[in-house]
Amino acid sequence: MLEMPEAAKNKTYQVLIVGAGPTGLLLGILLKKYNISYLIIDKLSSIATTARAVMLHSGSLEIFDSIGILDKVIGKSIESKYISFYFNNYRKAIIDFSKIDSSHPFYLLIKQPDIERILLEKYLSLNGEISRGVNLYAIKYNDEYILSDANRLEESVLFESEYLVGCDGASSKVRSLAGIEMVGETLDFNYILAEGYTQETFSMHESSMYISDKGLLSVIPLPDGTMRIAGPCNFESLRTIDGVDELKSYYESALAKLNMQKNMRFIKYTQISKYTVHQKIAGSFRKGNIFLAGDAAHLHAPAGGQAMNTGFQDVWNLAWKLSFVISGKEDKNMLDTYEKERMPIANDVIQTANFFDFISKIRASETLNEMQDLDEICKSLARKISQNYMDYKTGSLNGKKSHYQIMTKFPMLKTEHQEFDSCSYIFVCRPDCRSLLPENMKWKTVFSDISTDNVDLKKSIGLLIRPDGYIIENFSLESIG
Repeated sequence: MLEMPEAAKNKTYQVLIVGAGPTGLLLGILLKKYNISYLIIDKLSSIATTARAVMLHSGSLEIFDSIGILDKVIGKSIESKYISFYFNNYRKAIIDFSKIDSSHPFYLLIKQPDIERILLEKYLSLNGEISRGVNLYAIKYNDEYILSDANRLEESVLFESEYLVGCDGASSKVRSLAGIEMVGETLDFNYILAEGYTQETFSMHESSMYISDKGLLSVIPLPDGTMRIAGPCNFESLRTIDGVDELKSYYESALAKLNMQKNMRFIKYTQISKYTVHQKIAGSFRKGNIFLAGDAAHLHAPAGGQAMNTGFQDVWNLAWKLSFVISGKEDKNMLDTYEKERMPIANDVIQTANFFDFISKIRASETLNEMQDLDEICKSLARKISQNYMDYKTGSLNGKKSHYQIMTKFPMLKTEHQEFDSCSYIFVCRPDCRSLLPENMKWKTVFSDISTDNVDLKKSIGLLIRPDGYIIENFSLESIG
């Protein structure tokens, strides 16, 4: 994996991807399906083994289904439909994903290294290339290309590309070299993350947040039988606490202060660490032909497991646009829609992942009306956290005549995705309107009578669908004739 592909030293790529984590690997897989010339580079010599993200939500599962890896991912995961919230050991709220409108009405619990291995296996099966151990240190331009200067061990390497995509995480070198600032806040307290075998048994089929008057901790079951317990504990700064033994000691003392009725002590730790939580967004997701995706573009609180899933949606949005511009199917103005569509979503995710107001409501709610209000909030959170109900109406690709908002992926496209690799858009038509279509339809046409929360074909003859499965416009007979 450390070898530099010989072609990488001399070849000009259409896209250079910096970062071989989940976001970068998925972008590589998608670009490969569109026959785009690209290379992934990464500063690490191999996949990081420390578990970070552990939740995959419905929107990501639909993407994984479309690229043929969902069964493998499920085989490494725990399937769950609920996130429960306990206050003084009484369950006061539950986010129920089983009722969302999706072919995958649940989320998966799986360690990030396992996700990366499955994505990497898929990527390499498509003859994708990765240059590892490569450190980017400068970006320049000539008349046509982005010139990315890097070093690998003691060797200097120059990469030429038409486009550069930074999928290189929270400390993104691409973002720094492009001169794009992060805007937002860093919380003044730390989170602790511990994994291992607990003294008390917790459910293996739901994630839970335990809340007291003093603080809170989340409990997440993992596929290897261990538990992850994480959170802000007592909302204290841990800057002076360092080392595994000190962190273990702090965690044990914090539990006593929290006064939790559940025993969250560990029989055996497999890891323990602290981390800083940022709620920030890049001032721009694009500078010229340089793009940012994933943690390079936005950072969130960990509640709801949004970060990795949001990165997947970023590149799902970007890949087809880059591909169509490079192939000449669309002009470069289409690339402006990436930031216009994804930045509002990222801002909304930052707000959604900030659970502190919600937690205050859980503590305070006592009356029937207050509990009913909590239930409505949970229904809204299920839709948002699933990332299956995103609305791109702020972008410029939504049809002016449409009474549909650009909403979730059209349901049937889960099985029709392969048709998107060779055409720009698909026209989804009601079967009973087949005879009404002109012979010279300019889009590939499929037939469906699907009716869901977001789509009702009884209201039109057909819908025009983008390659990422979002509705652009609905059509009457006059508009397609």
